[in-house]
Amino acid sequence: MATMFGMASVNQVRGVLPEEAILMRLRASGISHGHDCSRRSNFVRGPARLNVWGRGGKHQIDAIADLRIGQPFSNPQRLLVEARAYSNERKVGLPIVRGAVGVLKDVSEFWVKNRPDQPAASRYHYQFAIFTTSEFTGDAQDYAFAHDVHLLPLRGSSFFSEL
Repeated sequence: MATMFGMASVNQVRGVLPEEAILMRLRASGISHGHDCSRRSNFVRGPARLNVWGRGGKHQIDAIADLRIGQPFSNPQRLLVEARAYSNERKVGLPIVRGAVGVLKDVSEFWVKNRPDQPAASRYHYQFAIFTTSEFTGDAQDYAFAHDVHLLPLRGSSFFSEL
C-alpha cells in the first residue's frame, strides 16, 4: 500500500484493515459512512486521518458512521469509531476509553453559526464505539459502561474471522 510518504508499514496496514472491515459491516447493517467535510461540518480530512472538531479543539478519529433512519424527537445519531489492532496479548486499557469519553463530551458540545443570520450547523447525538482485535481490561470495561461508550472485541467474531 503506497502513501504520500512511500510504502505503508505492516502496522499501518494492520490498523486500516479493521477500520475498513468495521465500516463495511456498519454499512451492511443500515449505518452509512458519514463524512460531511463541508464548511458547516465539524469534520476535517487530515493528511492521513479524519479529524473532528470539538468545543475545545480538534480530535483524530478513525471513522464516522451515521444512522440512516432517524428516531423521532431526537437529533440525528452519529457514531464516532475508534479501531485498535492489537496483538492477542495486549488489551485495550483505561486510557483509550478515557480519551473516547473526553472526545465524546467535547464533540457533543460543538456547534457553529457561520453568520448571525444563519441557523447553527446540524446538531447530532454522538455515540462512541471502540473496536479491538484483542480484548479490553476490566477497568476499561467498567469506565466505558459508566460513560456509555460501546466496547466491541472482534476476536472470536465470525464476522471478522477473515481478518
